[in-house]
Amino acid sequence: MPEGARMDAAANLKLIQDLYDAYISGDLQAIMRPFNDQSVWIELGDTQRAGVFRGATGLLEHAMRNQELTDGSLTTEVQEIVGGEKYVVVVERATAQRKGRALDMLCATSYQMANGVVAEMRVLPFDSREWQQFWE
Repeated sequence: MPEGARMDAAANLKLIQDLYDAYISGDLQAIMRPFNDQSVWIELGDTQRAGVFRGATGLLEHAMRNQELTDGSLTTEVQEIVGGEKYVVVVERATAQRKGRALDMLCATSYQMANGVVAEMRVLPFDSREWQQFWE
């Protein structure tokens, strides 16, 4: 692997780790840092959470909407972060309460990186049926 690729991979991993640290601490300015106007967040399914969200502001609004849907109970705990020059994948444990239901599930969030920012992200739950039922 070329030296520049190793540096890009390390920078990408740090950027995403910093994103999760900012999310956990509630630092909105730092949460916005890895995104730009071309960033896209894709959520599959047919729920209130599903859709395609564009731009740093759209992504932040979607994250805030997810918190509203769970009365602020949605949390994430990073299990592992792996990645390289083009992609970073975070395996995380998502927990939340909603409409008398509890969510406690592993998800893989895929980040496609381009020029030091997130070009695209997708949340991929380990149990899509349970995820769908929780967010419907």
